[in-house]
Amino acid sequence: MIPTRSSTPAEGAGASRHGPLYLDRRPRLVPVCGHAVFVAPDVDANCFFLDGGYWVLPADGYWRCGNAFDGPWWRVDPDLVPPALLRVPLDAYRVPPACLGTGQPHSAPRWERLWGPEWARRHADREHHAAAEGRLLREAALAIRTTTAAHLGL
Repeated sequence: MIPTRSSTPAEGAGASRHGPLYLDRRPRLVPVCGHAVFVAPDVDANCFFLDGGYWVLPADGYWRCGNAFDGPWWRVDPDLVPPALLRVPLDAYRVPPACLGTGQPHSAPRWERLWGPEWARRHADREHHAAAEGRLLREAALAIRTTTAAHLGL
């Protein structure tokens, strides 16, 4: 789903009139392990796919989204970026933005370094719910594996 509120057309930076990224064909997408997000590993940019939309993270650290792989691209307010994108681990980024600093490769970027403590406070509850959701998904997966193994006599 592409946000419509508080989004503005991508300005200035970019490879062409299309904004921060120009692709002449649909990129190959592969799933990011453990996430509902796909990454375009053959693109020389941080290009992701989520819920029918393309998402690009240029060097400035502000997400752009588009309904198609070739744009147009819209700059998205940090409060409207889907949580699933914010949880993608650093090692899934083709070019991790330097403005986010370094971190553990299998952990998500520290967005509060870029967007500040007010943003972090507004999103603390969001992260708590995401952690709880992840724990429930892991428990459900374990229950399914246990039930399947018992059913198969393993």
